Amino acid sequence: AYPNIKQSVVLVKEQIETGNKYLVAYYINDSIIEERRLREYLKKVLPDYMIPNVFISMTTFPLTISGKLNRNLL
Repeated sequence: AYPNIKQSVVLVKEQIETGNKYLVAYYINDSIIEERRLREYLKKVLPDYMIPNVFISMTTFPLTISGKLNRNLL
């Protein structure tokens, strides 16, 4: 629901060394968005444990041949 974000997906990733899990948010946007502003917005609508640790801006999401999100390429 954040302005200028067209699509987003959040995935759980795991650190190889420690096995710790963390959230990564991938999003497609129209203009540059400061990560700080995204965090401030999300803190108002989500509990702390649901706020991604990393935000990655993309122009498009990788798709499979069938047109679904290719999570392996993210």
